[in-house]
Amino acid sequence: RVHGAKLHEGDHWHGPGSIKHWTYVIDGKVHKCLEKIEDVDEKNKKITYKLFGEDIDTHYKVFKLILEVIDNKG
Repeated sequence: RVHGAKLHEGDHWHGPGSIKHWTYVIDGKVHKCLEKIEDVDEKNKKITYKLFGEDIDTHYKVFKLILEVIDNKG
């Protein structure tokens, strides 16, 4: 469950290079991490996010999320 998110760095929430600070709860414990938009590929409809800092770094060397949209042309 997400408890809060705020813009930590950057001009706007969804821009490349913007960094957000997240606070969330898993199994009753509060966790925190930072999220950065690394790349926005409008042509291929793909966004790459990197999660890092605080609790994420204690569990993972690299944590990236890639969101890609594929059109249904069928």
